[in-house]
Amino acid sequence: TMFDIYFENELFIIKRIYEDKNNSNNIIKINSSEIKLPLYFRNMLPKDVMEVKNLGHKKVKDIFIDSKVNINERKVYPILVDSDDKILWIPGIKKSKFDKDKSQKYDIILFSERNK
Repeated sequence: TMFDIYFENELFIIKRIYEDKNNSNNIIKINSSEIKLPLYFRNMLPKDVMEVKNLGHKKVKDIFIDSKVNINERKVYPILVDSDDKILWIPGIKKSKFDKDKSQKYDIILFSERNK
């Protein structure tokens, strides 16, 4: 699903916001010049690997297992990718190396919350 400013599925509501001081895994700040727009949400693929912020490469499946995401949820869990299919963010769980701190340049902020 191509992402513009709003995404919703049975697990999450994710929207673009314009300011936030929060640094949790529910927020990602991206510099659009480092990635390829547009952004998309898709589900996990068996071979997915993500370059986790400060951690190096990790299989998405292992990230889900470590975070105790159940198998049914894994099938529908939204994963943010750019147009080159680079994994940028697993909402609420892990951010990629593309996440920026507030001292760095970014122009896209996404916020996720659980869909009750």
